Amino acid sequence: GTLANGTYCGSEIKSEDPFVRAYLVEMSKRYVELFDIDGLRMDLMGILDYHTVRLINEELKKIKEDIIVYGEGWDMGDVLPQSERASFRNVSKMDDVSMFNDYYRDTIINYILGNRDMESVRKVISSRNDYLDFLHTINYVECHDGYTFYDRLGVDNVHDDEKTIINKCKLALALVILSRGKPFIHAGQEFLRTKKGKKNSYNCDDDINQIDWNLRVRNNNICDYLKQLIAFRKMHNEFLTNGIEVYFEEYESCLFYHLGELIIMINPNDKEVIYKNSNYRVVFDLNGICDNMPLEIKIPGHSVIICKK
Repeated sequence: GTLANGTYCGSEIKSEDPFVRAYLVEMSKRYVELFDIDGLRMDLMGILDYHTVRLINEELKKIKEDIIVYGEGWDMGDVLPQSERASFRNVSKMDDVSMFNDYYRDTIINYILGNRDMESVRKVISSRNDYLDFLHTINYVECHDGYTFYDRLGVDNVHDDEKTIINKCKLALALVILSRGKPFIHAGQEFLRTKKGKKNSYNCDDDINQIDWNLRVRNNNICDYLKQLIAFRKMHNEFLTNGIEVYFEEYESCLFYHLGELIIMINPNDKEVIYKNSNYRVVFDLNGICDNMPLEIKIPGHSVIICKK
């Protein structure tokens, strides 16, 4: 009986109603059972009540233990009280349901663009956020909404040459994979997907939204770099484990991110930085996974080097 459009794209749904809740739960189970999906992503999740979202997660875990349930935890709506919404502020009430972290997105984009709030950078990389801890945060720099990261660099850094843009795109991939939490890569991000400068392409045709597989061939080396990053992450459980020591230090213009025995050296600037090495082994460089102990560690501009103590 209440007219409300907190989604800005149609009426809100009364998920707290027993029949609506049952319908949402049963339909979610049907998707998993019929189509064997491995994850359920909820658009505008913050418009629902957290009891329903928690129940969906619980029921789907009974079918597929490792399924992931995540969505947009924006604080939306006009009817449900904030204490009942499936939004950031209530994420701790929904077990391991994850949420897109737009604070992470904006902070890392600004960091790579040169607008550096270092306290925020340290927070999002280590997953010390106001609402989303490392078990709940979905870390990303691009998704279906907004610019692709490659396009954003063209819009915001018009003076960068193509090599610099590519290196910044690789740095963004590295930071998403190596931050504490759950990494999210937009399809095509790993080969510099472009929507020809369109920011919001929901109403554009295939010329803008289709995936250009020629870019996949042309940028194969960036795809290989992402594969190496993912393989490295799978070799180390520090990124999703409680009780790991995390701290930061700054060396010249670089940020050194200490995660357990790993030292992730981040250089967001144009110039190479050289670190006089004493007892660090380099285990990941521009070419991927490695194992060597140089006398000095070279950290090229817009790159990440990973060492072990």
